[in-house]
Amino acid sequence: MGDPRPDFALGDLFGAHVADPQRAHDEARRKRNASDTAHTYLRLKPERRARVDGPQVGNEPPVAGERHPGLRGFEETDILPFGGALEPLKLDAGADVLLTFVPAFPIYPPETAWMREPSTDIPV
Repeated sequence: MGDPRPDFALGDLFGAHVADPQRAHDEARRKRNASDTAHTYLRLKPERRARVDGPQVGNEPPVAGERHPGLRGFEETDILPFGGALEPLKLDAGADVLLTFVPAFPIYPPETAWMREPSTDIPV
């Protein structure tokens, strides 16, 4: 019938659950437009930028551990474009967080386009 589920179909497998089912239900009912996008990114964990060629600023976190096999092919980047918003998650104890959310930031005028919060603990 198209009704939102009270939890993710694979929530038990991934250890991630809808934090607020009523809010998710209300958001699913809200009409969305193609213009309802945000300039957001996903940060891959663990970060690899200390090992990759390119500009370094000196505060790159040390590389710790290996990335999950599901992130194979993204060895030379730490961020991926997302362009959306997230609903809050509840994570099971011991759940692996493969990506974190980088919140929206202004993209115009170009001289003000920079990530205000380049790293967060918001799980994806």
